[in-house]
Amino acid sequence: MIKKIKTNFWIVLIMLLAVLFIGVTGWSFYMAKRGVSPVVDSAYYNLGLRYDKTQMEFQAARDFGWEATTEIKENRFEVRLFSEDNTPIANCKGTLLVHLQQGQPTHLTSLVFEEKKRGVYSIELPYALEGEILVQMTLGKNKMTIQRSLLLVLKHTSRK
Repeated sequence: MIKKIKTNFWIVLIMLLAVLFIGVTGWSFYMAKRGVSPVVDSAYYNLGLRYDKTQMEFQAARDFGWEATTEIKENRFEVRLFSEDNTPIANCKGTLLVHLQQGQPTHLTSLVFEEKKRGVYSIELPYALEGEILVQMTLGKNKMTIQRSLLLVLKHTSRK
C-alpha cells in the first residue's frame, strides 16, 4: 500500500516568497554599490529643474566655444563669459528671468545684465529675494546665445 505524504502548500509558498525577497534585496544592494546614475550629478541642484535641457545647452555652447561661470557676491549675480581660449566675450546683451513664487501662480521678473568689464556681466538682485529661486539666464550677441536654467539658494545677510 502506498501512502501519500501530504505537504502544506502555504509553507512552500512562504519559503519561496522569503527567498524571492532576499534575492531582490541582494540585487538592489549590488546595483546601488555598482555606481551612480547620470541623473545624480553633483551639480544637479545648481543647474535647476530642467537638467536635460541645460545639459544640451552646455553642449551647444561648448560647440561654438563659449563657457560661462556664475557667482553670487553679496547681492550681485555675476557671469563671466569667455571663449575656449579664455578670451573674454564682450558686448553681449542679456537678461535674468526670475521666477518668484507668490502664492500659487509664478510671478516672472526680468532683470537686464550690465557689462561691468570686458566679458563680466552682472545684475543687482533685489534684496528681498530669499530661499530657492529658479532663474533663466540668457546672454548673447548677434545670433549666438548662451542660456542656463539655474536654481539660486539665497540667504539674507545684514546690509553694511
